[in-house]
Amino acid sequence: GEDSYIMKGKQTGSELNDFTKKYLTGEPDIWAQEFLSDGTPVGENFRVNDNSDWSYQEDPDIAIDSDENYVIVWEDNRNGDWEIWMQQFDNTGNPIGTNYPVEDISYGEWQIEPSVSSDGEGNFTVVWRDDRNESFDIYCKRFSNEGIPLGESFQVNDDNSDSNKYKPCVDMNASGDFIISWSDARNGNYQIFAQKYDNNGDTYGDNFRIPGIDEPEQSYASVHLNNNRFFTCWHDNHTGQTGYDIWANVLNWDTTATITDTHPAGNPNIIEISPNPFKSTSCLKLKLSENAFICADVFNSAGQKMKNIYSDNLNQGIHESTLNLSDLAPGFYYLCLYGKNSLGAEFRCTEKLILLR
Repeated sequence: GEDSYIMKGKQTGSELNDFTKKYLTGEPDIWAQEFLSDGTPVGENFRVNDNSDWSYQEDPDIAIDSDENYVIVWEDNRNGDWEIWMQQFDNTGNPIGTNYPVEDISYGEWQIEPSVSSDGEGNFTVVWRDDRNESFDIYCKRFSNEGIPLGESFQVNDDNSDSNKYKPCVDMNASGDFIISWSDARNGNYQIFAQKYDNNGDTYGDNFRIPGIDEPEQSYASVHLNNNRFFTCWHDNHTGQTGYDIWANVLNWDTTATITDTHPAGNPNIIEISPNPFKSTSCLKLKLSENAFICADVFNSAGQKMKNIYSDNLNQGIHESTLNLSDLAPGFYYLCLYGKNSLGAEFRCTEKLILLR
């Protein structure tokens, strides 16, 4: 809110009173501190988890609604298995009820890496990494502002392979639409995948990749949804060095299909762009296995359409045209090609363009 914010984290010091020390010298608890917007502390540190047994609590996350009520989630093994627990607070910092788990029964040994976000009315969504299917998938559960579940938990990733998924992140906008991102190895290397949902919890499209690059390795993404755009940052090493850099992009809610770099399986059509990288112009070659209506558009890395190359009915065979981007600034772009044949069968593919000075 405008007047205060909350710092999340684990405290392991022993500078507090004797009653507190016994919780700080063993396995960690979840602690929090409220602050005014100018950084002035409001009250003192307080412990979030309300159990007193010798158990582990870690990896917290927090979400605050427009009225400054907030909810904190974390990993907790008080019952033996790792579970996601949470606690709601009102805007004066008083707990609403007691700690409670996201799931009311245990589905597996590992529910870890939670993330939480609230909408404008205080309804909130929790996502986490879950091994109930004997491999790690991303799961999600929605709650009302009273902490009442809005349906059952559900799997976010749409593939059922045993490939690893980890480090999910969720963000909601004021109207309750939300997006979830995670690291996913379904294609071999780790890539950042995401899924969009409307405010009823219904999927908006399918799983999709956020970065428009294939090279390894992309992970540890964070995503933020604001109005009709979402902002994502992650780390990767696609420039070829031994370490990692932080990369980011901004995409429009309705145009994320433009960043898919892989050709659909069985796609009989071939695109060739040569040279690429290029300065100003390049040759676009398209080989069609049948007659089709073809639309070719260029998008920037923010998902904005920059220009149309052509929209026309093309015959089977090879077609060459000049790809002229001399009116655009140097950088990364994406050529998104859509095709539809006379029987209504569709194909889509995207090629990354590198425009040099």
